[in-house]
Amino acid sequence: MKKKMRIIFVWVLVSLILQFGGYSLLNNQVQKVMAPVVNEPIAIQLKATIPGSDLKNIQISYAKDYLAYLENGTLKVFNLTKGKVVFEKKSPSATDKTLGVLTYQWLPDRNTLLYFYANTTA
Repeated sequence: MKKKMRIIFVWVLVSLILQFGGYSLLNNQVQKVMAPVVNEPIAIQLKATIPGSDLKNIQISYAKDYLAYLENGTLKVFNLTKGKVVFEKKSPSATDKTLGVLTYQWLPDRNTLLYFYANTTA
């Protein structure tokens, strides 16, 4: 009986050690993807002429490649390296300020823009 308990105890211990090692390895791999280490700045200096006037709520992406802004109720995303507007989301109503893009924010880990859009329901 004592020998069987010792065998069970050893297998449980080995199993726990392997699980801990596997979970630690997976955690490290996920950490590398979710929070990459950047040693140098992505863009040292950029100069760009942005088309339009009356620009509001200007936000630059974390990789410094894109610029998001509101112009006359329209959300626009400007590519700084190419020098052109690559995305545009217009408001469904020119008079109702509660419709269209309500707010937007760049996600901190990549060039992804999250925006909230209100549309009419008919």
